[in-house]
Amino acid sequence: MPRPPRLPELRAAGTRAATAAWSARALLLPLALVAPRAFADEPGDSRPPAPALRADAPSGKTACLVCHRSPAFDVEGFKKSVHADLSCSDCHDGFDFGAHTVKASELSGEDAARVKKLAQKSVAPEAFLACATCHADEADQLTASVHGRWLREDRRAPGPVCTDCHGSPHAVVKREGPRAAAARSEVCTRCHDNADFIKQAGLSSDPVPTYRDSVHGRLVVLGSDRAPACMDCHGTHAVSAKGDAASPLAGDHRAAVCGKCHSGTNAGFAATMTHTPLAKGHPGPHWTHTFFSYLTTLTLFGLFLHVLLDLGAELRARFGRRRRAAHVFPPTVPVSVKRLDLH
Repeated sequence: MPRPPRLPELRAAGTRAATAAWSARALLLPLALVAPRAFADEPGDSRPPAPALRADAPSGKTACLVCHRSPAFDVEGFKKSVHADLSCSDCHDGFDFGAHTVKASELSGEDAARVKKLAQKSVAPEAFLACATCHADEADQLTASVHGRWLREDRRAPGPVCTDCHGSPHAVVKREGPRAAAARSEVCTRCHDNADFIKQAGLSSDPVPTYRDSVHGRLVVLGSDRAPACMDCHGTHAVSAKGDAASPLAGDHRAAVCGKCHSGTNAGFAATMTHTPLAKGHPGPHWTHTFFSYLTTLTLFGLFLHVLLDLGAELRARFGRRRRAAHVFPPTVPVSVKRLDLH
């Protein structure tokens, strides 16, 4: 018959059991923390868990918005933009959470050369390639246009990119209704009315001043809702050079452009509607404008001269009437004047 354990032995056994229990808990604790992540992620996803984000931040950008917040990044503006549903990596390809572990994208020779040129305009030039993912037609039109020539050829100055016209990609808002012609024209005048850019790019400085002096430009200044802006005639993404046959203002295309506002437009009318319709290259409008300019000037000059002469005569009559009245018409002799005879 075995002897019963003594009290010191029982105490030692209890201590060993308690130590083993705490050791088991210490081993299971990391597993309990990792298990929910392991079941939540897809197979093969070895990324560390993203830290928690504030409740007011957009969903799906947890990892990036932990660090990239105001003022460096406009979170509120991004919430209201048309790109609010996109993930950061949709445009910034290759970035992962952590210490900015970047998986460089494999670019073709053409894209690599384009990214090198885009680096003159942005610190994230690869992101501009992502625009074509959703806006393929617009990207192709821009690249083939006169504005995209700097991406295809060696030019002295970098041309426009998407953000130059549409604003920051993080805060592009959806256009609600038609915008005023002045606001739409301002997009173009940022470059075409910039003396430094014009000189660097070797462009002509005539388009903006001549447009402002034209009938269309004067309507813009007056705030007319019917005033056409630059893009109404020249197009938006597929802007062509003036001498290009594909331009909407070349040849027979011009009448169709003018016909959008002027119904019944023919080729003769459309040929006169340029930035300088009154130049000598258009003899009809030029000489009509010249004739009526001189006629208006002479008419106004004659009007003012007549007013001055009449004023002088009135003043002479007023001051001279009192001196002559006593000698010509004595007060005691009644005077009558016959205004009309039988004729």
